[in-house]
Amino acid sequence: MSNIRKYELVTTDTLTTESGQVLYRIRALIDLPMYDVKIGDLGGYIYGDDALSHCGWCWVGDQARVYDSAKVCVHATMHDSSSMYGNSIMRGSSSMHGRSSMYDSSSMRGSSIMRGSSRMYDNSSMHGNSSIHDSSSMHDNSTMHDNSIMYGSSSMHGRSRMYGDSELRCMAKIGHTTRLNWKIDSPLMTINSSDHYTFAYNAEEDKISAGCRYLTYDEAVKHWTLTRGGTPLGEERLMIIKVLRAHYRPDLMGGEVPC
Repeated sequence: MSNIRKYELVTTDTLTTESGQVLYRIRALIDLPMYDVKIGDLGGYIYGDDALSHCGWCWVGDQARVYDSAKVCVHATMHDSSSMYGNSIMRGSSSMHGRSSMYDSSSMRGSSIMRGSSRMYDNSSMHGNSSIHDSSSMHDNSTMHDNSIMYGSSSMHGRSRMYGDSELRCMAKIGHTTRLNWKIDSPLMTINSSDHYTFAYNAEEDKISAGCRYLTYDEAVKHWTLTRGGTPLGEERLMIIKVLRAHYRPDLMGGEVPC
């Protein structure tokens, strides 16, 4: 399709962004049967040919919008009222739906999906089969890949990473270099320390995640006793991991109830 123009700009159907940039509606010049688009069908709004490649099967449909310097390439698609702006970019077979939005210099590739009112910004990225739903958000250089999923009003920040079959649900949060490869389905599953580290507990494996560390409960107690023992920060971290374990696995606490 490299020599074929697959759409044209409709100069009589425009929108103007808050910054004054003019967006033009697109009209299909070829059939795109995989999206049920036929010649003459109208699509979404873009700022110009640089926004949507004529190569591949990428498409901006419905009321979706692409502005600033954002780009849609390869086979990526935008649907409904989704929007992307800043220097963000979509590649591969990634897709955006609903009122999802991506901005700053964030990126999507592979078969990643954004749905609902989800947001991605601050140089974050998605690839593989990862997906983000509902009102979840990711920012601060966070990354999702493999089959990772976010639901509800979950959030990622601070260079955190989700991979494997990991899940964040409800209002769960991870941040500050956390690496998640398991499921968190409750907002009570994580606690932030006063120095901004997110502590999480994997009840199935009796392990604690904090930043880039993933330790058994006993290893975590030993680590922070040796490195921070006798300090206010050390006492706080030991209390956090005891509270997490006591909430989800009181059977392992031997009657000890942290307070």
